[in-house]
Parts: sequence; structure tokens; C-alpha cells
Amino acid sequence: MRTSRSDTQLIEKHLQGQLQENEPQVFEQRWQENSRFRLDFFAQKKLHRLLRLFHRQEEKKAFEAIYQKLMSDPKKANWRRSVLDIFGL
Repeated sequence: MRTSRSDTQLIEKHLQGQLQENEPQVFEQRWQENSRFRLDFFAQKKLHRLLRLFHRQEEKKAFEAIYQKLMSDPKKANWRRSVLDIFGL
């Protein structure tokens, strides 16, 4: 059985903290009455976590590239020394 589009959207709004009007009650009712909805919720929640982790890893790679560029550029030697002095390195 596939998850309905409305259930997917409801779960998405819940995970983003964007339920409005009567949606919290609809979510609670679906949660109480439908075990498949609960399974879909946990699957979607796990997917959200994985996407956030992937995004963080991509950001970390980007910051690392910027750091490497700044720390290896001969034109930035004075700036690099200032930064290292701030941290006592």
C-alpha cells in the first residue's frame, strides 16, 4: 500500500513544524487510527535526518575547501598569521 500524497504532505508539515489550523488534530487522528501512517511517519523522519546529515557533510566540505584555499594562498600570509595569533597557534 502506498502512502497517500495528503499523508506525505501532512507528515512533511509536522516534521517542519508547520501544521496549521486543524492539521494538528488531523495528524493526531491519523496517528491514532492508522499503523501504516505511523510507519510512514518514521520512514519520512529518518529520510529527513539523512538529508540533513548529507547537507551538513556538503557544507563541511565547502568550508574545508575555503579554509584550505585561505591557508595556502601566499597572498594571505599576513591574514593567516593574524588568525593563528588570535588562537595562540
